[in-house]
Amino acid sequence: MSNDYNIKQILEYNVSFSNQKKLKFLVRKRNIVKRSKRGGFTINSKENYADQYFNHSDILELIMSSVKSFEDLRIWQDSRTLVANIYTAFGVKTPASHDFGFRDQVQRASVSIMNNISEGYERRGNTEFYRFLTIAKGSCGELRNMLYIAEDLKYLNESDAENYRAASLKIIKGIAALMRHLKKDASPS
Repeated sequence: MSNDYNIKQILEYNVSFSNQKKLKFLVRKRNIVKRSKRGGFTINSKENYADQYFNHSDILELIMSSVKSFEDLRIWQDSRTLVANIYTAFGVKTPASHDFGFRDQVQRASVSIMNNISEGYERRGNTEFYRFLTIAKGSCGELRNMLYIAEDLKYLNESDAENYRAASLKIIKGIAALMRHLKKDASPS
């Protein structure tokens, strides 16, 4: 089952089950969720949902089924939050405010993540999307590296630097998961 993923693994890929369209997909595919009396959804207690498996095409459909624009992608949403945090952390009246080159580069790296996710999505092809996700992932790595430099130069305290690195690592994992499924979906079976 090397190409199959259980529910726990899907959740690790940042797939939100709060979206009704995604839940309807699960109901259709495996009948593992049911509608609650309040109109929401709950796990079907008759099934051991942790043992339900989905192949990569199921997961790609699950991820993309409710994505109507790049703004719906969790990796883009998380990137947007990270950009705001980076601009605040390296803005005016911060220890890094006098280091214009460093400040410019760290801000550009964070914006590049967001921009490449959106541009790749808008290209409307898995191959192009994959290529732009690769660039976004690289920019995320650059940002993580720059956060170490910022910590070493005392532009950020250790706690803030670690929080921003953790946020960027979460984005990297989300990008990598989506890339795996885009690549598998484009591969001949």
